[in-house]
Order: sequence, then structure tokens, then C-alpha cells
Amino acid sequence: MGYKFISSSSKLFIPILFISSYLLIINPTTVFSASSTQDFDLFHNCYNNNTANTTNTYSNLLDYLQENAPSNDGFLTTSSVQGPYQTYALALCRGDVSKKDCGNCLSIAKDNLTNYCPNSRAGIIFRDFCRLIYSNDSFFGQIDTVNRLALENTRTAEDPNFNGTAIDLLKGLSRIATNAARMFAEGTMFPVLGNETLYGMVQCTRDLSKGNCSACLEHAISDLSKCCADRVGARIVYGSCQVGYEIYNFFQ
Repeated sequence: MGYKFISSSSKLFIPILFISSYLLIINPTTVFSASSTQDFDLFHNCYNNNTANTTNTYSNLLDYLQENAPSNDGFLTTSSVQGPYQTYALALCRGDVSKKDCGNCLSIAKDNLTNYCPNSRAGIIFRDFCRLIYSNDSFFGQIDTVNRLALENTRTAEDPNFNGTAIDLLKGLSRIATNAARMFAEGTMFPVLGNETLYGMVQCTRDLSKGNCSACLEHAISDLSKCCADRVGARIVYGSCQVGYEIYNFFQ
């Protein structure tokens, strides 16, 4: 079973701060083996570069998130004054991963993000099990669908009704997640494609309001239905929410 990177895109997610944008098309033949035990970097971006090295400015905040988010149900935000800048940072682990896997993921994400973005006052990284975001402008509570990653399973669904079934599952899970304290839901549907089980998962960053979580997930599901309609598995990962489904158990 494999995932194919369709595209990743990023541009301003804090309109006043970020003034550049670009669309990065990943080689569509790049296929990654996908299993329920893997955790790896999916996407990163750096913004608002400085000529001076600013890694230390954000290091303490990222250290704090890595150390404390796993014990806070896998989510935490923090902010502080670092020199001339007010800094905001967020950590989120996937709602089904263990505290240990959450901590491991955030540790790697922190190291990689500071290496990727040594001269940036804002950066974002998605890993399979977690994400880290920091910025010198507040993004808490805002819907971010601009930082986007789309992945699709390499297998095509033979049933023309399969996409509608997958979308129905994700919509049902979205209603649950929007009203859940952790803004996360996973579930299954059986049978599909003959005798298969369909697995679905949705999640929002918990700084969002219920209304913004619902709007983010609705946008992601619509996006997924357009990009990956004929696939047996697909994911849309935004800065503030994600949705995905597969016909194998990718839950932790």
C-alpha cells in the first residue's frame, strides 16, 4: 500500500506577515510506503526570513511545547516576548497516537523545523503523527487552509459509489469531532468494495472554535472529494485541520 504526494502548497497564513506565496508540485511518481506504524516528515515551510540567525528566539517555546504537549492530550499553545518580537507557537499530535509517540514526533519535528528554518520568524512542519507551528504574529483561532498537503493512495477504487461512501463517513466524523473536547474523531464503515472495511479520521487544532473547526473540516472534505475521488485512500492536511480515509487500519 502506498501514498502518492499530489501537491503541497503554502503561502501567507498570516496575511499581514507573509507576503510571498508559491505552489510546490511534488514529483507525482514519488511514492511512500504507508503503514500504521510509520511517522515521517510530510511537509514544512519557512517564512519571513531574517539575515540574522533567530533560531534561539523560538527554541525555548518549541522546547516547552515538545515537553508539555504530550501530557496535555497532545495539544498546546504558548506565546511569549522574545526580544523585540511577540512569538506564538502551537503543537498538535494526532488524536490516536500514544503519549510516547506524541513526544517522539514532537521532538523530531522541533529538531527538523529549527534546522529547516534557522533564519525564519515563522515556520510550520507536518509529520504523520504531529505538527508544530510558530510565528511572530498571532494565528491562534484562525482557519488555515493555505498550508496544504494532499496525499492519495496509489490504488484506484473500482466502485463508482465508493467516494460518496467515504465522504459520508468523513462528514459524520466531522460532526462528532466538532462537538468533542479533543476535536478528533475516528470511525469505520463496513462493508465497502465488496468485503472491505473503510477507516476514517478527522481532527482540528483545538485553538479553533466549533464553528471554525466545522468550516475547516468541511473545506478539507470538499477538497479531498475533488482531488482524490477515485482512490481507496486519501488525506488532506491543512494548517488547522485534517481529514483522511483508508481501507486498511491506519489507526494507532
